[in-house]
Amino acid sequence: MGRKYKAPMFLSAFDTANNTMVSVVTGSGKVTLLRGFRIEQSSDYGDAAAEGLRIQLLKGTAGGGNGTVITAVPLSPSDPAFAGTVRADPDAITTTTILAEFGMNIQAGVLESPPEGWGWEISGTTVFGLLMVTDPGDAIDFEVTLDLEEFG
Repeated sequence: MGRKYKAPMFLSAFDTANNTMVSVVTGSGKVTLLRGFRIEQSSDYGDAAAEGLRIQLLKGTAGGGNGTVITAVPLSPSDPAFAGTVRADPDAITTTTILAEFGMNIQAGVLESPPEGWGWEISGTTVFGLLMVTDPGDAIDFEVTLDLEEFG
């Protein structure tokens, strides 16, 4: 069993299509599993346009740098710091594979929590990312939390 971490972040006034919301780069010699994530918003609770957004979970070979570094918090106080890097609003992820697509009603958010034993794996030089494909129409404040497990 690996070490479990939560990576909570806030994205302020996010408002453009094809914008990478978050990236995860695994630590050297480690394997990281994305066990789930939650995306919610706290700024648009009803207007003339109830937006539906398209979110993609990407796996790439490069990119995901810059942006704001987020501290992944260990769930066990005896675990070391997360060896990888989590970033909010990073650069685009390149040479990507789409692992999953999600529709998101901004009033409801999205929660992806695969069954126990499932998850998406990165190691070596691979990068995870969540991409907001559609333009939300308004500048929206998002709260994103990643559930990560690290091995090695």
